Formats: sequence, C-alpha cells, structure tokens
Amino acid sequence: MRPETARLIAEAEVKAERIVAAVRIFVALALGLVFVLQVLPNLAGASDLLRSRILFAALSLVAYLLLGIVSLRLANSPGYRPWMSWLFAAMDVGFILFTLDRNLSGAHLAANY
Repeated sequence: MRPETARLIAEAEVKAERIVAAVRIFVALALGLVFVLQVLPNLAGASDLLRSRILFAALSLVAYLLLGIVSLRLANSPGYRPWMSWLFAAMDVGFILFTLDRNLSGAHLAANY
C-alpha cells in the first residue's frame, strides 16, 4: 500500500471514531435530558425499588457519557491506534448487554425471556 493511501485510511479511521464518540455523547445527553425532564419530577412517592432502578439508570447514562468522552479524547490524541475503535465497540456491546441483564434480573426475568 502506498504511504498516501495508508495515511488517508488512518485519517478516516480517526474521523470515524470521532463521529462515533460524538454520537455516544449526544445519545447520553439526549437520554439524560429526557430522564431529568420526565423521571426526576415524578420521583416523589416512589418506592425503594423504583428509586434503586432510577439510580441505576442515572449511573448507566453517566457511564455511557464517560465512555463517549474518553473515546473522543483518545481519538483526538496522538496515541490513538486503530485497534482502539474495536475496543470501544466491544465496550458498547458489553455495556448494552450488562444493562439489559441488570434490568431483566431486576424485573425477575430470566435472560432467555
């Protein structure tokens, strides 16, 4: 592969990771806004179980926001490597699977439901 081609591919990989990181941040902020506007005002009188689920949801949103921020910072750093996009994609999948598992088990449903 010619050096110009390799450089263009590397630049495209970094740009793609920046876009994906921005999407992660946007999704976390948008869901957080809905959460603040719709869930928190109705928190009064909620049961302890519901409060624990709301806390888990809030922590999940913060964790996903932090994942987006970390991936964006790394994509903008000179130490970024192409394998890092695979790591962040695996973290996305792991994050979703963990959140689904916790929500299903909290509702006393089996994972194969």
